[in-house]
Amino acid sequence: MISEPFFNLSSAYKNFISAHGCTKINSYPGVYQLIFALAFGGCGLNKDTLNQDLQKIMSLDPNELLLLGINPTTYPFLLIAIHKSIIYGNMEYTDKLINIARRVINNTEVF
Repeated sequence: MISEPFFNLSSAYKNFISAHGCTKINSYPGVYQLIFALAFGGCGLNKDTLNQDLQKIMSLDPNELLLLGINPTTYPFLLIAIHKSIIYGNMEYTDKLINIARRVINNTEVF
């Protein structure tokens, strides 16, 4: 969950767009940090932990995803992550990121 009281999503998008590697990973809280890591092929984090976190996300119901911060407002963050994963992450987690993005679309009436 977002535990940072002053997390600015606009700044997060700008930082993510300009990122070319894992150096800015610590500027993201919770699930955003996970998505950032996945975009860059895991950022050297433990693959088992990453896979467990992914399984946990995919098992959550739509309301739990919303509370976690995976929602229509953060959908562009996922799109950036997919793009970065293709270019910088050797597509290692691209399919996982696409699946998370699909869940957002499927669980939201906005789309």
